Amino acid sequence: MAPHFLIRHPGKKIDSVITHPKIRDHLVRYLTPTILTICIRVCKGWQKSFTPNLWREFRLESYRHPGIQTIILHAPFVHTLICNIMPFQDVIVKSDTLVFPHLSVLTFEDNYACHLENDDLEPFMKKHGHTLKRIYIGQLYNDDQMEFEWMTHCKALESVYLGGRAMQYEKYWRLCVKAWRYSRLKELEFHDVHFPADDLKPWKDEQEKADFLKGPMMSIRRFSLRKIYQLKISGCTEFLKLCPDLRHICLLNGSSSTDRTALQEFLDCLKGNQWPHLTSLRLDLHWGLDQIIEARAEADLTELDLEDSGFDKDIWNALQRSPRLVATLETLNLDNCRYVTSNMIHKMLATLPNIKTFSAPVMHDGDIYEGIDSHRWVCLGLKSFKVTIRVYSGPEGHAAFHRKLGLLTNLEKLWTDNHVGDHNGLCYRLDVGLDALKGLAHLKYVDFAKPSSLSNADVSWMATHWRRLESAPRPVIGSYNKKRWTLPL
Repeated sequence: MAPHFLIRHPGKKIDSVITHPKIRDHLVRYLTPTILTICIRVCKGWQKSFTPNLWREFRLESYRHPGIQTIILHAPFVHTLICNIMPFQDVIVKSDTLVFPHLSVLTFEDNYACHLENDDLEPFMKKHGHTLKRIYIGQLYNDDQMEFEWMTHCKALESVYLGGRAMQYEKYWRLCVKAWRYSRLKELEFHDVHFPADDLKPWKDEQEKADFLKGPMMSIRRFSLRKIYQLKISGCTEFLKLCPDLRHICLLNGSSSTDRTALQEFLDCLKGNQWPHLTSLRLDLHWGLDQIIEARAEADLTELDLEDSGFDKDIWNALQRSPRLVATLETLNLDNCRYVTSNMIHKMLATLPNIKTFSAPVMHDGDIYEGIDSHRWVCLGLKSFKVTIRVYSGPEGHAAFHRKLGLLTNLEKLWTDNHVGDHNGLCYRLDVGLDALKGLAHLKYVDFAKPSSLSNADVSWMATHWRRLESAPRPVIGSYNKKRWTLPL
């Protein structure tokens, strides 16, 4: 496999892969003035392809675009024997001539092979840190030795994402906090990291705590802990108390380590005036969700992301008991919630008048057909709908579902997937009752995963009636090599 560069141009939807002899022409023709995404993949045997001339070409062409605001460096894990031939630090980080005066976003995604260390990033941040607003760090080589002191140059920093093992040791968490003291953070997210303790307190004593309170944490609006090991919800609460301006809290993988005492402390904060501006929660708890919903019953909660949680009938009843929550909820994600029934989904769509984005778990087509007229959907403002249909019966259920779906005239995005429920070869029939969907004139994105019947005439019908679709249908190879028709946004 030859080394190649993947440069995305979001404005023109260009997604081109080129080998290095064409890099000059490609950059001249397609490089957007504001965003540069470089994805370099290398396999053993191509070491000699990375010549000084290649990198000089790249540096020269990049320099012609001083308006670049975003740089994304993506190098998936490669054989350790060839790590040293990937001179990111020589080309971008250590370059004396390459300057991006308007750089605001810097992403290192899965860069095991980059060999970026403190000495590499220090001079780069001295030049660019004052304009950076967002830093995304996936995985870095030798990240257990990364001390993040270069973040002290990022005084305009608003958003930080740390993933992989970048926060494996407690001292680096403390160093990061000290570095962020010079900025006004609004968003902080950790994903798949290892905290050695059960808490997030970045201070050792009262003096350090007093210093910490002078830092930027008071301004954080979005806080996310995803796939965090060894960290309990009890360890988050005291830290989150120091962030009174929170709008969004995401705590995932907390279900197995949450005790009742810790949950009660979290509930007390939700019930009180600890986070008066909180409007969004993402939780995967398998018990205690009903209490959390009741705790925010009188608040203006607009988003509930409960994917993989234990959402069930009792939790739904708790939600219905809050007229204010029913009226304000705009986003509800129930993906992979095994206790949610099709009848419950019908009730939700008939109860939540202002819902705009809804992701449902599996709906049985037989239930869809039987309950289709039992509940009058009131969510006529729904703009994004994702549903998985498990097939048990014939096409009647699909036709009935399409009749109901056709009422959602404001719909802009639609996903429907199917799971074959018996051994009769039944699949989701996209073509059954298709005329009922003529009214979906605002559709911009449609994804019918694994439809059993989608002819050229059906595709032509979509292009005729759904004129706002961004592009024509095209086949995409999905899992298990099954054909997947999708109309990408």
